[in-house]
Amino acid sequence: MSERGRLPPIVVGLNVVLVFLAGFQYPYFRSDGVNVILAVLLLLNVAARTRARKIFEILDAAIARSEAVKNLLVAVSSVIVLIGGLEILGQFLSRTGIVEPYNAMKTMVLTGAEDFRMAHITADRYRIPDPVLLWRPVDRWPYNSQRLKGGEAEIPKPAGTFRIMTYGDSNTDGPEERSWPEQLGELLEPRQGAAGVDFEVLNAGVAGYSSYQGSMRFRSQVERFQPDLITVSFGYNDIAPALGMPDREFRLPPAALVSLQRQLLRFRFYRVAEKLARGWTPEELPETGPRVPIEDYFANLESFLATGREHGVGVVLLTRPHQPGPRELELVTDNWRGRIPEYNRGVLEVARRQRAPVIDVQRYFEPAPELFYDDCHFTEEGHATMAAMLLRELSAAGLLPPPPSDSL
Repeated sequence: MSERGRLPPIVVGLNVVLVFLAGFQYPYFRSDGVNVILAVLLLLNVAARTRARKIFEILDAAIARSEAVKNLLVAVSSVIVLIGGLEILGQFLSRTGIVEPYNAMKTMVLTGAEDFRMAHITADRYRIPDPVLLWRPVDRWPYNSQRLKGGEAEIPKPAGTFRIMTYGDSNTDGPEERSWPEQLGELLEPRQGAAGVDFEVLNAGVAGYSSYQGSMRFRSQVERFQPDLITVSFGYNDIAPALGMPDREFRLPPAALVSLQRQLLRFRFYRVAEKLARGWTPEELPETGPRVPIEDYFANLESFLATGREHGVGVVLLTRPHQPGPRELELVTDNWRGRIPEYNRGVLEVARRQRAPVIDVQRYFEPAPELFYDDCHFTEEGHATMAAMLLRELSAAGLLPPPPSDSL
């Protein structure tokens, strides 16, 4: 047995594992507090070694008599020590600026293409894979159990409720709080009770979505949520390049592979290794085209309108706001963003052909670049402005029940 004053081998092993477990667990708990707790446990372990020695000696003897248990503990602890040690190394290299870790949400390739589909599928903590929609929101905050932003919608829809659902990409999905759909709901509160109607706005926007995904989601939700009116704002992700195939042909990788990569991307050491590997071996990728070709874009918008008419839902098409304006973008010939004005004109054309309501959001926001924090997303003030503008436009078009005479 262990000599007096020396730690038994099992104590040494547990202490080593405890140290490296701090690195191993970090990607899951993302809390330095947990690492502090592990360190304190380590110190207490060492400090209490004399009192606890008898217990550890018993455990040590039991393990020594079982070769299988001993081998299992060695194998498990070796894996934990290896991964934990690599994670600590990865954190050191990235935090000191020696190596910048790979970030799937910044770029997926080294050739200039910007296909973020696999990033949303594998590396987006707010989205999970979906065999039909490619990905969908999680069922936890900032979303609800129905994978929408806002309060839980009562199913079936209560009598006297005018339900609005907003379909779109990240500019509709918005920040974790205070997106324009949320603020639109607040602006509608003074109208509550008008003609016996209670307003409800459900945010069905999903970051990264194209019109293909949006139209599929609407078709899957329309009967359950029974909206009275929806808004449709897509286009930016539709034009973005696709690696190999457009959205309508895209298929998820095997579930096991997606699950493995989602776990590995939690670890800093994996992202550091991925960054180094991508830097050493540039990828050769197939030619790219838009995720949603213009013809498919028209078809998806028309699908929204057809589904709405089939179920008695009003559908309002919105152009997708962006900066810079169309005149400047149309001069761009070496980047897919030069086609954004073409897709927005397509929205107006589909609305004209289908005699559908349309709001030219881009035209409204074009003179106000200060309302964007980048080329396609609103600032906090931009979200508030969007909500107020939509209320005015929807009211002027007669798409909302009339307000009380003493409001608005």
